[in-house]
Amino acid sequence: MLNTVKDIIGTVGDSTGSLAKSIGHSSADLAKTIGTRTVTLANDIGPKRALIGAAILVAAVGGGIVLVRYLRRREQARLARESKHASFAAEVRSRIPSAEPRAATAATAFDQ
Repeated sequence: MLNTVKDIIGTVGDSTGSLAKSIGHSSADLAKTIGTRTVTLANDIGPKRALIGAAILVAAVGGGIVLVRYLRRREQARLARESKHASFAAEVRSRIPSAEPRAATAATAFDQ
């Protein structure tokens, strides 16, 4: 029984090691290929164009962040205004006496 478990663990370990080696080799080959292509592309583009492209990319990402923050701030201001108006309307409604007490006051005035 113990030998069987050892054999199974050894087989799993060997197959896992082989899989890791093959993934490592293919990843390394892929990285070399991408690196070579990237260097070739960078040489074709040139430093000026690369800097211009990087600046455009930074401006686009930064502009997107600024736009999202602006829209969120505007939405929060709108919600704050609406809640302020709602609380003001509720306060005004609470100050206005209802018709029932006024009618009772008017009825007692006629009785006297």
